[in-house]
Amino acid sequence: MVPLNVPNVLTLLRILLVPVIVVALLDSTPNGDLIAAFVFAFASVTDFVDGRLARSRDSVTTFGKLMDPIADKLLIIAALVSLVSLDRLAAWVAMVIIARELAVTMSRMAATGYGLIISANRWGRSRPPSRSRPSSC
Repeated sequence: MVPLNVPNVLTLLRILLVPVIVVALLDSTPNGDLIAAFVFAFASVTDFVDGRLARSRDSVTTFGKLMDPIADKLLIIAALVSLVSLDRLAAWVAMVIIARELAVTMSRMAATGYGLIISANRWGRSRPPSRSRPSSC
């Protein structure tokens, strides 16, 4: 069961906003671009807020650690693919951004397997890895 706390609800909300952005962009919704931009901006703010709340309230959960980066990737990839399908963004640009996102995620997952946690700082850049468990050396 998902622990219900504000940061996890915000993460779930961000996931639920992904189809709203896609429909606003791809459907013939009046002012769809503007709606998509506002929804994307709002979702981006919830990403900042959920992380800050989770750390300040000491409510970091395994669900949040797993789903927060997935929600971010879904949001970015959906927006990029939508823009490519509308011929507003070159496919190669989207592929470079998506490849970078996936490479960072896979690197963090691989590091976790070795007991390292590579967290992002508030500016989105990785901090030096820290050990989550004692080394066996």
